Amino acid sequence: MPRSRSKAIKQPRRGMYIVCEGARDHSEYAYLNGFLQKTGLKIPSLKLVLSSKNNPVGLVNDIIKERETSEDILWVVFDNDNHADLDDAIQLAKVNGVNVALSAISFEVWIYLHFDCTTRLFNKSEEVIKAIKSRFGYDYKKDNKRIFSEVGEKIDKAYKNAEFLRKDRTKNCTCVAKHHWNPYTNFDQLLEAVKNFVQEETDGKKTFVDYDLPY
Repeated sequence: MPRSRSKAIKQPRRGMYIVCEGARDHSEYAYLNGFLQKTGLKIPSLKLVLSSKNNPVGLVNDIIKERETSEDILWVVFDNDNHADLDDAIQLAKVNGVNVALSAISFEVWIYLHFDCTTRLFNKSEEVIKAIKSRFGYDYKKDNKRIFSEVGEKIDKAYKNAEFLRKDRTKNCTCVAKHHWNPYTNFDQLLEAVKNFVQEETDGKKTFVDYDLPY
């Protein structure tokens, strides 16, 4: 009787998972989705995941659940927003190998940087939104599905301003934990990670990049 041939177990393909809170028209998700569509970086192994959680620890736990292999790249997007569990979320992300795209006081700081740099402290997102409108005449809405189409052409300026802001914070906020800096964002680092992942998947070569994370 002929031996049955054992079938090779197919290993799951490495993926990149990004968890955001809210609905598809929520700012972070809409911006990221627009970025992927416009730049042609949307590939099957890169997934945007919406979470019903609205607190940092809940979001970190959700992205941890997405991990299928030890090679998977995990990113979670959330705001400082004076969350009581921010310290716990940062620590949880760090020990579980989760990359954090953090903005303070909120994601709107990243949008602001498309127009100009600022080191002004903001206490709530509404203050950033008001400043965007009064200074630049841009009527920003949190549920704007076209957000990337409207500000994406200024993304190079946002990159430069975000880098400048982090350098300024590094110099002038030495007594405060990095994830409590205000204003702050490393959203640009997530976008760079997306580009690098897609390039690696295309070329079949892995590279190591030391991203600027809030821990």
